[in-house]
Amino acid sequence: MRKFKNYIIESNVSHALKPEVKSAIKTAGGKIYQIGGAVRDEMLGKISKDLDLLVVGLELDELSKLISKFGRVDAVGKSFGILKFTPTHFEKGDEPIDISVPRVDEKSTGSGHKDFEVKLGKGITLQQDQMRRDFWMNAIAKDIETGETHDIEGRGQFDIENKQISVISPNAFEEDPLRMMRAMQFAARFDFNLEPKTEREIKKQSEKIKTVSPDRFQEEFAKMFTKSTVPSKGVKLMFKTGLMGNLFKGIRDIDYDTMDKLEKSAFPAFLAILLKDYKWLAGENAQRTMKISNETKKSIEGVVMVIHNPSILNNELELVQYTSSHPSAIKNIDEYLKAKKQKTVSMILADMKRKGKPTSLKELGVNGRDLSQAGLRGRAIGDALNMLFKYAIETGKNDKKSLMNQIGINEEVKVESVLKYKLKPKEINIIKQMQKMVLKRDPDLKPLEDKDLHITLASGSEWKKMRAEFKGATFSDVDFPIHFNKPQKIVDNDRMSWYTTIRQQSEMRDYVTDLIQSNPDPNRIYHVSILNKTGKPGDSVANVRK
Repeated sequence: MRKFKNYIIESNVSHALKPEVKSAIKTAGGKIYQIGGAVRDEMLGKISKDLDLLVVGLELDELSKLISKFGRVDAVGKSFGILKFTPTHFEKGDEPIDISVPRVDEKSTGSGHKDFEVKLGKGITLQQDQMRRDFWMNAIAKDIETGETHDIEGRGQFDIENKQISVISPNAFEEDPLRMMRAMQFAARFDFNLEPKTEREIKKQSEKIKTVSPDRFQEEFAKMFTKSTVPSKGVKLMFKTGLMGNLFKGIRDIDYDTMDKLEKSAFPAFLAILLKDYKWLAGENAQRTMKISNETKKSIEGVVMVIHNPSILNNELELVQYTSSHPSAIKNIDEYLKAKKQKTVSMILADMKRKGKPTSLKELGVNGRDLSQAGLRGRAIGDALNMLFKYAIETGKNDKKSLMNQIGINEEVKVESVLKYKLKPKEINIIKQMQKMVLKRDPDLKPLEDKDLHITLASGSEWKKMRAEFKGATFSDVDFPIHFNKPQKIVDNDRMSWYTTIRQQSEMRDYVTDLIQSNPDPNRIYHVSILNKTGKPGDSVANVRK
């Protein structure tokens, strides 16, 4: 047994277990050990957040009942002899600590190596518990009372000093194939090598890695990247031992240099570099092998797209079209490009914005409502938006006037792409009475002002043909009295308004025909918009049709 410096572990233990807790466990016949990662990390001179405690000499239920007097106990790992303990003095946000009793005879009984048979409790010794662990460096125990370490035959310390990973049991990988992946993770994390016998055993058992459940594999595989400074070492070992070939076939020419330069938040970019040879199927293959979200899958695909099609970075339109539909991929594409010391997508988009170019349809100087008010309908609106989006990116002209002119709608025309019949004072007074009536039902709406009350005579394609002729024109009054029907409510997506239709639809149609010397839209319902959400005439629902 060896006593060594215990600066970090001691402070963690002292914070987690107050003297009264330790005293209660000792009085009941238990002995407390620190074991696993924290002890290993301390011997490596590293600070560890792990606080795995092992209590020898007590049954699990006995231990649970005892420590529950001093905090909350959650038996989330009860079948493995593990309790989650949150002492009463812990602050909000403090992680609970793992307190376990010794266990042995760990054996997988289910698919994906998720289910295990174990024996645990008072009859199991410290050494028996150490022998069921994966690697010697993870089996060192420390007596929290004396500071002494318990390291069977000094194997753990020997491996740490010689920077190697040695498996404890020759059956360890057969019992739980995930341990092979843990060996890769530790090798990359600590820059250790595999002990020759351990390496040979992994090669022998490598095919069994395919039986590990996707969620367990993903957790360990991610650690190999996020917790190591040289993740490529783990990847190379996976190739050498046959693990990679059993998981992903046909992979070659890995960009190890870029892989090692990635920020640790860029796990999808790491997977993209590894799986680039699958091209557009890279994300799908990653999702088949490990449990990743659809967002991660899309991020992988985004990075792979840039790897295989770097010219997209020089094509603003193509780049924006992709990033608009895959916004979650931008971060990982950026991290990949940073590692390559190239200009990032975020930088490119920022440059475009400074030049007044839209980087999404939301930033386009016109929207669907504008085009609808101009008379476009259905698919034509979408086609126009896409055309104008391309135009704005290519030319840098993203103002409403330029865009509307581009599709033949002159923004300078006073009547704004519609031919209007202005209501007379008598007609306006009738509309005002309707407004008051509607406001009692919808008090949050805004009445249109007198000057904005009108009947639309022609719009859209009709108006395009005659806007020059009628620019600034005045019209004769109708030769029939205009009467209004009961107000009605209409809703179109986020727009809502009240309107009244005129009773003389056929007469108004004849009037318009004589006025413009062509047949008007037969589906038009002549009406007056009277209230909407803003009080602005352009915010009324325009599509009042048969």
